[in-house]
Amino acid sequence: ENCIQRFEDRRLAEQQRQQDLNISRQQRVEDRELANDQREQDL
Repeated sequence: ENCIQRFEDRRLAEQQRQQDLNISRQQRVEDRELANDQREQDL
């Protein structure tokens, strides 16, 4: 019972970490695109 619970917890934690990574990667891409738009407008 306990082993299964720990395994589930670890799996969930790993999923959460992956999601956070994806979100931050997406955020960086959007930030870069925004910065590019800003630069083009400044020209």
